[in-house]
Amino acid sequence: MKKTVAKYLCIILSVAMLVTALPLTVYAEDSVTVKAVGSATELETVCNEINTNGGEYTINLKGDIDNGAIVIKNPDAVVTVIGNGKTIKNDGTAVYVSDGAKVILGDGKSDLILKGTDTFINGVTNDCPGLIDVLPDSTCEMNKNVTVKDRKGQNYLGAGATVQGGTFVMNG
Repeated sequence: MKKTVAKYLCIILSVAMLVTALPLTVYAEDSVTVKAVGSATELETVCNEINTNGGEYTINLKGDIDNGAIVIKNPDAVVTVIGNGKTIKNDGTAVYVSDGAKVILGDGKSDLILKGTDTFINGVTNDCPGLIDVLPDSTCEMNKNVTVKDRKGQNYLGAGATVQGGTFVMNG
């Protein structure tokens, strides 16, 4: 009888030691807010929400955006823009990141096109930043299948991406 009790205690002790040695995995609730936009007005509304609330967002383009811009200024914001083969066209800056925010352009799978024109804001042809403008302490990451095109650089700020103290990363 003593051998049986000792045997069971050894088994229980072994199981307890095994359970405590296993890594504990905790799954957090997905906290990414997904927004679909198809117009400059919808894009502006979503950007205003992000700048007010912060957090992690994914913007899915469902249509081409004419004269629209992604303007992210909240330091607690991380925004991913999925192009789905759509275009954001802007005479000035199409992506503006400031105040410590982070914007990720593309998912590396679908196309996203940032398209400029020969015309600059209010006809001004100098001192305009590029289609992507990244300010101090902010980050913009551009993934594979993102195209920046049709913007002429006529000054020291450049045409494609202007980085003014922030970080700009090109992947792929």
